[in-house]
Amino acid sequence: MTMATSDVWHSDARYVRVGSLCLDLHQRRIVGIGPDVDLPRRVFDLLLILLSEPNRLHPREELFDRLWPGCVVEDKNLSRSVWLLRKALGDERKHWIRTVTKAGYLFEPDHPIEAVDTLPAIEATPEEPSDAAPSLPVAMDTAQPADTIEAEPADDGEGFRPIAAVDHQRHAAIFGMASLLVLMAAMIGITGWLVTRQHTAPVPGPSAAIALIEVRDPGNADRWPSRLSYEWLAWKLGGIPDVALLTPSELAARSDAITPRIAVVFISSATPPNAPNQIVLRARFEDAGRDRNIELRGSPEQVPAMADALSRQLMQRLLPRREGVWPKLELNETAARRYEAMSTAIERRDWIATVALGNEVVRMAPRFGLARIQLAQAQSRLAQSMAAIEQMDAAQAMLRPVPEEVARRLRAQRLSMDPRRLSDAAAAYADLSRRHPGALQYAIEHARLLNAIGQPQPALDALAGLDADQAPMNLRIARALIQGDAYALGGDPDRMRAQARIARRMAGNAGQGWEIESADAALMLARADTMQYPERPPSLLYEEAAGLYETAGNATGAMTARFYALAASPPSPQADAQLDKLLATANAGGFRQLEVDILLRIAAQAQRAGATDEYRARLEQAAAVADAAGDAGARAKVGVMLAGLDMMSLRLSEAQVRMRRLDRNDVSGPFRRWYDQVQSLQYEMRGDAAGALDVALRVERELPAAAAGDAPSELRLRMACLIGEQRLALGDLAAARANLERCAASREKSSQLLAKLLDAQTEWMSGDRDTARLRLGQAAAILPMMGTGADHWNTTLHLGMLLTRLGDYPASQRWYAQIQAPVRASGYRLPMALLAIGQAENEAAQGNWSAARAHMDEARRITPASAWPLARRIEALDAVAAFAAGDYLHGRDRVVRLHQRAHELGDVYAQVELHSLLPAAEWDRCCTEPDRIALAERTGLRGATLDWLSRPRGQVTASLPVARH
Repeated sequence: MTMATSDVWHSDARYVRVGSLCLDLHQRRIVGIGPDVDLPRRVFDLLLILLSEPNRLHPREELFDRLWPGCVVEDKNLSRSVWLLRKALGDERKHWIRTVTKAGYLFEPDHPIEAVDTLPAIEATPEEPSDAAPSLPVAMDTAQPADTIEAEPADDGEGFRPIAAVDHQRHAAIFGMASLLVLMAAMIGITGWLVTRQHTAPVPGPSAAIALIEVRDPGNADRWPSRLSYEWLAWKLGGIPDVALLTPSELAARSDAITPRIAVVFISSATPPNAPNQIVLRARFEDAGRDRNIELRGSPEQVPAMADALSRQLMQRLLPRREGVWPKLELNETAARRYEAMSTAIERRDWIATVALGNEVVRMAPRFGLARIQLAQAQSRLAQSMAAIEQMDAAQAMLRPVPEEVARRLRAQRLSMDPRRLSDAAAAYADLSRRHPGALQYAIEHARLLNAIGQPQPALDALAGLDADQAPMNLRIARALIQGDAYALGGDPDRMRAQARIARRMAGNAGQGWEIESADAALMLARADTMQYPERPPSLLYEEAAGLYETAGNATGAMTARFYALAASPPSPQADAQLDKLLATANAGGFRQLEVDILLRIAAQAQRAGATDEYRARLEQAAAVADAAGDAGARAKVGVMLAGLDMMSLRLSEAQVRMRRLDRNDVSGPFRRWYDQVQSLQYEMRGDAAGALDVALRVERELPAAAAGDAPSELRLRMACLIGEQRLALGDLAAARANLERCAASREKSSQLLAKLLDAQTEWMSGDRDTARLRLGQAAAILPMMGTGADHWNTTLHLGMLLTRLGDYPASQRWYAQIQAPVRASGYRLPMALLAIGQAENEAAQGNWSAARAHMDEARRITPASAWPLARRIEALDAVAAFAAGDYLHGRDRVVRLHQRAHELGDVYAQVELHSLLPAAEWDRCCTEPDRIALAERTGLRGATLDWLSRPRGQVTASLPVARH
């Protein structure tokens, strides 16, 4: 290292004093604050640097250069060294080292730093008397208690037997890693709660925690044994619900606030210099205030059995009252070496690399159940559901026996990997959460699954009652992000953004080792911006998130962030090329979820461009990818979009069959609303306005409620528009007005436009034509801002229909003319039929029956008879055309039959409208004049007539503005 220099002490000084703390520079230890503490070399070097240059910022990069010159080491090494140094200084002095977020560290002691030649007379805390001999039948070094077991071949079935311990000091001299672990563990200073033969602590409750730390020696290539031991033990401890398993980053972030009871276990492996064909596995931990050491030695071929034996002994020591048996660790040396790379990919959450490496490992070691679980989890993240379920089933069969609580967790994990059983998985985690209320990971997973099945409010409810202040950092960040996802599903970008900021602040304050969590939060912030301001360029936070993922080695996350950025970008040749490249990368890496999402994005672009054939082709391609992966959720998403395409194409029977095959619970996230939208449209087409309203109300109930004093989310306001529209179809003007008033409060132009149109329709239906005309003028001013896609067509068709009814035929025709070319080019029959009907009505209202009949014939050719909202408008035109041609009886019969059908369907609006076409005497056969008057009074539909069709030719009111292009 670059040696620390200081004006405080000279080169031959023996001691440096800071208040009651004293450093022995020759023996490199802390003295005078209790039992002497020997420090690992780089931890002591770090202390010297801080002492020599107090009250200045030490940047992290500078500390790396001075502590590990010329070496490539992980960021966590420095964070861990700082944490260990704070522990060594003790609670009264640890605040001397202050973290400056994303910058470095400041050393700010409370006392002056001075060099002294003799050890000051500082009262030391006496050592506690040693406990009774430990329970394991091994020899102990009385100078420094340690349990040392050397592994050798034996006939007991395990492959190892305990023998007498070697002298600890001699062993430390020849094996530096062992000494490092002894010294590190001696500094921890944690109150012991583990078992000895004569003193047994209670089983850890929800607040108990075990910190598992793999100690890595940069100069030792044999890391794979310690990595295997770490993962195997971590899986066992992680399966115990009331034990919080902490990582080094967790300790560095919040070691004192997590829980009052922490056991720290260090695991290492190395090849001794004097035995190059041997591997030593060592675990170091504190037991009832005493430093303990378990050591196993054997050949590389014996490492898997050694790792298994080490985990069993540690489980007995860490959780002595836990009865239960665990499966045997079954793999060979070759697979164990390859597993190191797989576990590194898991640590980085690079699911593409994990799947590739995991497939290699399970081919080498088919009985290695833990690798199968981890492979299944990675495959599930990539939407390779069929493969994930297969691996999870195999893992469950191999990992036997296990404690019942672990078996429950495995069953819940398996359910969560099956997109068809996400509701069952949510119920399973809810059960685990009830059984183990202190295990916050179960409640958080329950909430995540509720989001996945489109239940954001229950997800928020599941998290609302959690006391997460003392939870590990990773769970607190996960909680904030899952709450943000729930608000995203509810269309509330403001509260989504607030939760993302909470997660980002926590991850940032935690320091190094939390780059992935910081990336998750940055990505959520970017998505919130896109949701709230879709017209703006993509947020720079997308690229920030991608960079953070790449820094952490998470290629999967980086790809996802860049896809979201492209999805938020306007179409362009450059963006299209990047999307195609990303699609190829996702396909090659087996990232099926991203592959499907990219195909759906390309399909959406084709839809907006009116390329119906390409739209359907891309959807079918996405469906094939989902089928091949066995991802029912992705298949359901594509199925919903195909059903929507069928509806737009007026292929109503095909859409109905497709929707019957879908289960709403299979459709996750925002696509749940697509499902509901298609279902609502199906009800409308069948003339079941009440059914359509029920769907809309169900969606509204599932949205997160606004907090006290907060404005409703944009999605709630948009739903108010749709509910108002359904209530208008039912003739319930009073309820419709209330919904439209809420809808008008939206900040989104599309919702404001819809509110104006529906408000105009409400006023016309109630008989207030002047107000209706005013509202239409306001809507016409907004419409040119809405782009040129399908939504623009729909609102234009609605505007043109109302203009005709208010007598502004030229304006109506100009609006229709604007969209005629793109609507016809799209191939979508629904807007084509609505356009033809609107043009027919416009010509008929002016008495131009020849032109009207041409449009009517076109509409009739493409409209199925089952499409009630379209068919009834065509039938009403036919009836009026008969009247205009002098065929009263034919016209009357059409009106009566149409009225009868409207009555059967409960279409009040159509009934009231049709009453205006026949004299009062004609209606006494089916509904008397008092009945008709009562119906109009009850609904308020005083202006809902077809009188506009019988005005004298050429009667035109003042024109409304129309955009000109």
